[in-house]
Amino acid sequence: MKRIRAFTLLEILVAMGVLALVLGFLLQISNGTVLATRAGNHRLEARTQARMMLEALAQDWQRQVEGFGAAALVHPAGDPAIALLVESRGYEAGSRFVAVTYALSGGGEIRQCVESVPWSVEHLASALGTDENATVISRGILRLDLLLTLSDGRRVPALQEGEWLSGTVEGTALPTGYRALRRSGAVRVVALTLTVASVSPSAHGQLTDAGELATVLAAFPTGSEEQPLASEGWQETLHDGTLSGLPELAARSLQITRMTFHLP
Repeated sequence: MKRIRAFTLLEILVAMGVLALVLGFLLQISNGTVLATRAGNHRLEARTQARMMLEALAQDWQRQVEGFGAAALVHPAGDPAIALLVESRGYEAGSRFVAVTYALSGGGEIRQCVESVPWSVEHLASALGTDENATVISRGILRLDLLLTLSDGRRVPALQEGEWLSGTVEGTALPTGYRALRRSGAVRVVALTLTVASVSPSAHGQLTDAGELATVLAAFPTGSEEQPLASEGWQETLHDGTLSGLPELAARSLQITRMTFHLP
């Protein structure tokens, strides 16, 4: 009668060890795939939040009302803001024109405020900063940087004072911190470039809870007279190790988005 050979204890242990190694390897691949997918989703969400704000602003930019000798109004210091007088189509408004303000809050939100106004810079100025009709259109926004291109070819931060900016329009003083972009004169503004640093909303909350928000903001300085093109270095910051100590998900979701708006 033929004997059937059974596996020895050593063979079983070796087989179990090999199986454990294979399962561990497969688990690592699975975890890596899950993390990569999550990071990709957060990067997509960060880009989406920035694009929602930029595309809404682009639509209003095309509907600007001309005639004041100035284009958009900007508030570059502190919490940055951009204000426009636009035709009211697309908005539920009681007049033909609306003052639209896009402002970054300290909580990483872009708030869009829409106020019905007559065609008057005086009414536009009085509507700036009102919050009754504010709507949050983007979240997870870390920084906004406003860079101006001038008619003589220079590129300067919106914080830099010069003859291309004015604190009044047609004799009406603008609210504190606001400046009008001149579209006439020897040196005028021909374009505004807006650079946005964003993370996914959940990553923004993670940074806030971990107390790391100030670290991130310091890594993305806005333009100044000493560093007028500071925001052009933001992209390199994502890869130079500056942010290596941040929570991994937040660091991976950071995105830089830029759009240029030409003055009519």
